[in-house]
Amino acid sequence: TNRVLAESLEQIKVLNSEILALESQGFSVAKLEEITNQLRELGRPINVRSREDVSHLLETIDQNIKDLTETLENHTRESDELRTVLSESLGSTDPEGQDLEGKLTKLKERLIETATIQEKLGRFSSSLPWPIERPIVELVVEAGSVRKVAGELQAAIGKEQQANASYTALTKRKDQISKQLEKLLPQIKRYSKANAVLTELQKNYSLNSAMETSLQENRTAIEAIFSQIHSPAEFRGLGKNWSTLVRKMDKGVAKLTEISTGQRAAFALSVFLAQNAKLKVAPSVVLIDDPIAHIDDMNSLSFLDYLREVALKGQRQIYFSTANEKLADLFERKFDFLGPEEFRRFNLVRNT
Repeated sequence: TNRVLAESLEQIKVLNSEILALESQGFSVAKLEEITNQLRELGRPINVRSREDVSHLLETIDQNIKDLTETLENHTRESDELRTVLSESLGSTDPEGQDLEGKLTKLKERLIETATIQEKLGRFSSSLPWPIERPIVELVVEAGSVRKVAGELQAAIGKEQQANASYTALTKRKDQISKQLEKLLPQIKRYSKANAVLTELQKNYSLNSAMETSLQENRTAIEAIFSQIHSPAEFRGLGKNWSTLVRKMDKGVAKLTEISTGQRAAFALSVFLAQNAKLKVAPSVVLIDDPIAHIDDMNSLSFLDYLREVALKGQRQIYFSTANEKLADLFERKFDFLGPEEFRRFNLVRNT
């Protein structure tokens, strides 16, 4: 009994290892029962009780597989032949004949589109007769040519309309400019005459020559004033031109660039005061804005003394402005003898 039991246990181990091997390959008792039930439902009862039964069942299955394979090959061949026929009929290059339903649908759509185009072409049959025996390709080419010519015609018509609009606008603009020109012609004539007069004045009576003539005529007065207001009084008058001065001591010539700042300012003030005194038809006033802000004290005093002489002679009313408080006080001392009726001081303050 122990020996039989041991052999049975050994056989069970072997069977368990085979079952595990089959399960690793995807076979199991549950799968076997499922297949058995499916075969029973198909009317193929299975009675497997020994290895011989299994072998017989496997042989039967192999034979069935061969039969089914042959049948499948026949169906596949017939299907390929049918696909080839359909492909040739539909003009398809797909050897496998895939998506034939889609191709049939597209063919139907093309037929509908062709019918629509044919209906539209019927409207133009009188204008564009086309023999039915001529191929449609030639009709497409000719229609393309007609379309191109029509497009060019439409573009030309558009350009012509645009040109007409531009011409109309330019005509209106021309009329407006002509009216403006008629109004401006008298002004143009007057401006032309004025320009001719100005050109003649510039040519024959230039500003530089007029200024030179005026200064030469007033040279004596300029030298007289300069001798009174410049300090130290070392110059007797002007040289040959307006940029030189003649010294009293040795009659030497000094350029304006060689004398002091105070003396140059005194010379400029001499020219200004002499020209102002020469005016006959003009307001009798002298307007001076800080003329000696950068002049030394000696020249400042000489200049103020000359202004006091001008005021005493009653030739001019003097307006003197300065930002120098010291110079303002000095000016007031020089002129306060005139009294409050003839001399007034105004203190101005800048607002911030």
